[in-house]
Amino acid sequence: MTTHSRWLWPVLAFVASPATAEDYRLPNGEYVGPLEIFRECDVCPEMIVLPLGSFTMGAPLDESAGIDMLWRRRPEGEPPGRRTEGPEHVVEMDLAIAIGRNEVTHDEWMACVAAGGCSHVPDPTVKLDFEEFIADGAHPVIDVSYLDI
Repeated sequence: MTTHSRWLWPVLAFVASPATAEDYRLPNGEYVGPLEIFRECDVCPEMIVLPLGSFTMGAPLDESAGIDMLWRRRPEGEPPGRRTEGPEHVVEMDLAIAIGRNEVTHDEWMACVAAGGCSHVPDPTVKLDFEEFIADGAHPVIDVSYLDI
């Protein structure tokens, strides 16, 4: 496995698997089954293979309407709820996918930077209302956009 290929893990990794439809293939050729936990390298985050099947994604508008009313006034005639939370729809998982078990830590991200797989060096400063502190390496990485990933 090349240094660069093992750093393609920050969000999701998609690999077609000839072993069975549910198995996920690692870059080294090994297969990992549904709900199995693995790491592609010593400093890589823990990953888990999602099982195939379907699930409902999104929230019904009436479920988010109460929360939405607390945050903003809707123009007259606009339906209740937050459009960004819906509509409910069925998602079919028909390809083996592995996803990180936890948030990517600052140390994991910086290991990706050191290996050349990630280019953005995030600012580890956490800014609260009246104080600032530098997050330690176990803190989830901050100052990283989906474009950086």
